[in-house]
Amino acid sequence: IEKTTKALENLLRNVAKGVGDKIALQEELSLVQDYVHIQKVRYVEVFDIHYDIPEEFLSCKIIKFTLQPIVENAFLHGVKDITSGGVVSLRYVYADREIQVIVSDNSGRMGPKEVQALWERICAPDAPESNALRNLYRRMQLYYGNDHGLELRSVNNSLTAILTFERGRRSF
Repeated sequence: IEKTTKALENLLRNVAKGVGDKIALQEELSLVQDYVHIQKVRYVEVFDIHYDIPEEFLSCKIIKFTLQPIVENAFLHGVKDITSGGVVSLRYVYADREIQVIVSDNSGRMGPKEVQALWERICAPDAPESNALRNLYRRMQLYYGNDHGLELRSVNNSLTAILTFERGRRSF
């Protein structure tokens, strides 16, 4: 109970501070881990999360609440209703000029048509502001520009969200 209360307190404290701040990737991952801990208390054997993140990136700065909303989306709309064996994975791919953070799940619920429809809702000018992926998409555009940001794909009929950052430019 104490660990869960501390995880909830940490999430709420960071939400109250605002979402525009840049924080170290390690701090953002801590927010993800707090969120995952809370959900694992509620849904004990439903899902697991895998991280593949090079240690050299843990001190790099990103805007706060960039990864946590994607993991939350993967949980709530992907693996939450799977009876067991749901997996959310968070990994990094990097090249000379770009770094991609890839969050995916194994729900099997998002084929290409569903992902396209979701993307159209996110990009629509009159889309509701309460959509976490829409908010993240807009924040990424504002902060990093149109060339980098959020992309959605269907991989194995599951949603994969890709965040692209240019190395050395306002982020990594």
